[in-house]
Amino acid sequence: MRERPHRQAVRTGTGFADLTEAELGGRDFAYADLTGARLALARLIGADLTGARLTHAHLSGAHLSGARLIGAHLDGVNLTGADLTGTLATGADLSRARVRYTRLTGTDLVGADLNGATLADSDLTRADLSRARLVDTDLTRANLSGADLTGAVGLSFPLLTGVRWDLGTVWPGDVREQIEEHSEEIAAGLFQVRGGRGHDRSPSPAPDPVR
Repeated sequence: MRERPHRQAVRTGTGFADLTEAELGGRDFAYADLTGARLALARLIGADLTGARLTHAHLSGAHLSGARLIGAHLDGVNLTGADLTGTLATGADLSRARVRYTRLTGTDLVGADLNGATLADSDLTRADLSRARLVDTDLTRANLSGADLTGAVGLSFPLLTGVRWDLGTVWPGDVREQIEEHSEEIAAGLFQVRGGRGHDRSPSPAPDPVR
């Protein structure tokens, strides 16, 4: 299927308009070019960003719950501390993205490209990561309780140190046994992958909570 051309985003004479903390809930940004846009703490709840180009955009602390990011280009984006609860990001490109301390509860990441991304300390409870690409993806201390990783490829055991999971977590067959062998039960039905800090690439402290 031919990809639709990207609509040019709003710019000023010196570059993108500063949309920090902007109220953009429910807006239509489908296929817009928002490369490098400054959207920190912006409210994009329910916004349509289908196929949008957000390469290297700044979305730290942004509110994206219920937004549509299907097929969006989010490579190199900064989503630290953002809220993507229930977001549809099927087939999105999140390669090399910074997604630390981020809420991804129930997020649809089916077939997403997360190669080289940092998701350390993020909440992926009940997230759908089936068929996702996870080569060199840092999941250190992430919560994967109830997450579905059926068919996900590229998981690296050292980058799973401290991951929490439960009996509802579905691991790819090629790592399931290794995960079980290297985990300990920390509460009834809740497990954690043993190890130290592993290869965590993001030593910065946790940001302020999403407002």
